[in-house]
Amino acid sequence: PDILRENLKTVSPLILGGFSEKDPSTHVDLWQGLLKFGQTFPEGWTQVNMEKQVLPRLYSFLRANCYGSEQTSYPSLLPLLTLLPARDVGFYRNFFTNLWKGYQNENA
Repeated sequence: PDILRENLKTVSPLILGGFSEKDPSTHVDLWQGLLKFGQTFPEGWTQVNMEKQVLPRLYSFLRANCYGSEQTSYPSLLPLLTLLPARDVGFYRNFFTNLWKGYQNENA
């Protein structure tokens, strides 16, 4: 943990921006790593530009119905929301709109 803490500025974007990974076979590890990182290093969120590096990838991930890993990803979304820095109402509207679009696309 000390090595990660010393390199948060470099490591945070790599881990917290992981939503661009489209291979569902990697999503169990993605979620485990992301959630553990967020719990262990809550200050890591301040090392990324949420609006540019994290949220667009998260919204695309949701619209794509988690690239086929919904059984792994859906249960991880609530823990993710508890780890994110305080967000405004617009964030939650965008989050659930994109989640719903992904769900509708899969079930159309």
